[in-house]
Amino acid sequence: MKNCKLAKLTLLVLIGTQLLSVEAYADSKFKETLLTDEAHIIDDPEFKIGKPVIEEISDEEVLELMNKNPENVVSSNPITIPERPIEPIEENDLPDLNTEASTNPNARRIGGMSNGNPLDPMMKARAVIMIIGDLVALGKEIAPIVQKGIAVVENSPMDAISVVPIALSKEVVTGVMSNWSDPLAKNYTFTFPNGVGREVVKIIYSVSFQYRGKYQGKGSYITGLRAAAKYIDVKYGYDVSMKSQLISISNVGSAENVVAGASIEMMYTVKNFSRTITSADTFFIKGNGQLIRQP
Repeated sequence: MKNCKLAKLTLLVLIGTQLLSVEAYADSKFKETLLTDEAHIIDDPEFKIGKPVIEEISDEEVLELMNKNPENVVSSNPITIPERPIEPIEENDLPDLNTEASTNPNARRIGGMSNGNPLDPMMKARAVIMIIGDLVALGKEIAPIVQKGIAVVENSPMDAISVVPIALSKEVVTGVMSNWSDPLAKNYTFTFPNGVGREVVKIIYSVSFQYRGKYQGKGSYITGLRAAAKYIDVKYGYDVSMKSQLISISNVGSAENVVAGASIEMMYTVKNFSRTITSADTFFIKGNGQLIRQP
């Protein structure tokens, strides 16, 4: 009887440990760093920063919000932000949250350019990020979206990601592939509340790409994958930076009919004078046109 009770107790402890581990893992991409040790500031709900709320919204909802608050709409022209009583976020403040990669362990991450003149624009457009099996990811591995509260506008094709056959790592992708879809985009709102529920940061961004590209009549590949800010509203006393990073590629089809897959991570940093919050969100994109936000 005692052995039976002991076994049950051990089982309960193991279950409890697993639940705690799951909870810790679920929160592992949300981190808070305090910038002061003054308890009355740390505990003041006005200065606290809650966990982000991320939701998909329609094009109509985006237009409605942009028309309602045109001063927050992202423009390709320079945006002047008034002085704020905090230090701006520097690049080294942005987290590298995927260090224990969900990246395929067989993937090879490549630094630098392909062989050739690194100043040649076409070589830059074919910069190799990662190789796994017969797939290669080309483009820009880490792309800034918002820096120091201002949108980063990237209009060059070389800033987008393509996942294509490895045979094309030294070719002009658009010249030898066919059947590309029209660009597909989904919009997301990213909101940080403070401790009393007031929105202190609101960003609308889109994730866009083209899919169904075929090589020699086969496969479904990805090109033009990028994220871009459309709308930024940052309250006085706060700063925000955001970037995207390719973390893995995969074949979700068969060896005979490849369907390219790519995981990108959106990384956010929000800061006020009392604390810095970092968080991340992951999206999985397929060559058949699926875009899935992973919980």
